[in-house]
Amino acid sequence: MKHTFVLDENIAVCANTGQDDRGNPDRTCYTLINLISNNEHFLAWSFDIYDRWLDKENWLRRTKAAIVEPSFLQLVGQLMYSDQGKLPGGGNPPALVDEDQWSSKLQDDAPFIRLAALFSSFLATTDEPLRTDLRVTGIAESYAISPVSPQEALRLASEIGY
Repeated sequence: MKHTFVLDENIAVCANTGQDDRGNPDRTCYTLINLISNNEHFLAWSFDIYDRWLDKENWLRRTKAAIVEPSFLQLVGQLMYSDQGKLPGGGNPPALVDEDQWSSKLQDDAPFIRLAALFSSFLATTDEPLRTDLRVTGIAESYAISPVSPQEALRLASEIGY
């Protein structure tokens, strides 16, 4: 079964550094982006999200952080220009109902939430409070978003997409 994934910016940072969100060596996020491609799943993206991924990668380069090569954005670029057209998206999704009433935490992550809602997809993030907030507020259920950890996303991406 093909899955659609939205990867927030902390997934991009972890993939680029080959570390988990605590700085421990961990290639889960790097393996995730590769499995999405290799197993023919979809990676949803928007211009806003691409810009946030780019900002994080540029920040890592400015701070002279070691970046796993090929970088996250190089892998995303391969997906963007592949003949398989694996990236549904582009543009920017519209705001969601009652978004202006969300907590500042949810508003900060609105581009990822909007995109996940547009595609009723898996939203992969290392941010446990975000995953919890999406469930507790009912946003996940209302928009058929499945907030998942990198490890859960990796398990899903390991499935062959047909």
